[in-house]
Amino acid sequence: MSENKKSQITESDKLAWHDKTSHVLFWTVVVISLAIDLMSKAWAFSLVTLGSRITIIDGWLDFHSIYNRGAVFGLGKGGRWIFIIASVFAIIFIVQLFARTKANQRVLQVLLAFVLAGAIGNMYDRIVFHKVRDFIEITLTIKGVPIWPYVFNFADIILVVGVACLMLGWITGKFDMGCSRCPVATPLVITEEKNISNQRQG
Repeated sequence: MSENKKSQITESDKLAWHDKTSHVLFWTVVVISLAIDLMSKAWAFSLVTLGSRITIIDGWLDFHSIYNRGAVFGLGKGGRWIFIIASVFAIIFIVQLFARTKANQRVLQVLLAFVLAGAIGNMYDRIVFHKVRDFIEITLTIKGVPIWPYVFNFADIILVVGVACLMLGWITGKFDMGCSRCPVATPLVITEEKNISNQRQG
């Protein structure tokens, strides 16, 4: 095997946890996304009195500052400590997933960073404020029925986008969520099976 092919296999099999570029990308996205979430909440709540709303795009979008005691998009009211504990486990799980990704799986790393930042952003609110600060409200209706009857925040958006894209990528096989350590394992198994078959035929 040529040195060029060896280096390609080594690079494709390298784990993100041991790759400086992967760490820089992942943690940069986490920090920027988390900063946007916390700053947008602070700005919105300084702009809009709690419980009040202001129109941003007439008939489309309002800022409506409320405290949410539930999960994403206000689902599952109460259970603050349950949500905090669940967030801690989710954060550990996401970091482990990142550590097991391959160094060249940049899209996967960005999506994991979105989910991590969203989880940390809402967990911060639950610890500091005992509830989550929500302020984005879609006011578009169809025949008088709201198309999205929830108030949410930036953390909710990146959480849902990240999880949805991860699930779609996993279902379609675009993402190697198992993060196999040996990309040449499958061809070796196939070759071994062919050899056994040839011996039986002989």
